[in-house]
Amino acid sequence: MITKADAAAAIRATTGPGKERARLLAFLEQQTDDQLHQWLIQAEDGYETIVESIKEKADRAVAAAGGTLATATAGRDDSSVRAKELARYLATDHGYGSVFTPLLPRVLVTHRHGSHESWTPDTPVQVLVNDVNAGKQRNVECKVLGHHDQNDVVFCITDEELDAPDLDLGVAPGARYLLLGCSNRSQRKPYSVSQGVISTTIPDANGLIRGDAPSIPGYSGGGCFSEETGKLFAVNVGKDDRNGGRAMLVHVASLLTLLRTHKGAPVPEWDWGEGA
Repeated sequence: MITKADAAAAIRATTGPGKERARLLAFLEQQTDDQLHQWLIQAEDGYETIVESIKEKADRAVAAAGGTLATATAGRDDSSVRAKELARYLATDHGYGSVFTPLLPRVLVTHRHGSHESWTPDTPVQVLVNDVNAGKQRNVECKVLGHHDQNDVVFCITDEELDAPDLDLGVAPGARYLLLGCSNRSQRKPYSVSQGVISTTIPDANGLIRGDAPSIPGYSGGGCFSEETGKLFAVNVGKDDRNGGRAMLVHVASLLTLLRTHKGAPVPEWDWGEGA
């Protein structure tokens, strides 16, 4: 994958001194290593291709922020703080290959594909949770409650209650999100994070919506949280290979509906308000 040095070299080689070069270099400097990894740009792609991709991402960030590059990057430190707060809502298997997200205090959600395809109800599962009190990960026992192959979803029930995030039952196109995963264990933190924007809220034939950021290994099963409120509004289950690898997300409202199909599932009653 491309490094900051590679990207900066491409910008300097294809733009002259001036505002455009400064704009792109400033945008590049604000990106984390995790975000560069998400871009899926190779150094071998060539300077022009690299710079065109960076321009597109910089312009998109400006549009989403509603004005200037300064506006687009001003909140990045806040997003980093938000991600650290949300990290307690991420669990992994012991091999750090799969992610689990607490939907409710005793309900974890993860993906169905890959290593989870053989799981059946009552299959025992061990996960590592980010314990904010102990300052490190700890083991938690759980078992499979049920699965939904069409939606690529597995529900697990834990033996104990875990911290669970506030839920957001509504989502709009253009909403900015933070997606938690475990794709980069080289850093001194038990999670990785990518940022994106909801690109469509119209479910496909499998009931999945889309985020604009590519989903890479280590993010399936990860929670998709509102960058503004920190509420969980979806879980990532894979990537859309036919459309640039965009994140495929199951909305929280859909997850709660699926969970209700399992006998004994601890699903709360929601107050939908007057007229609902």
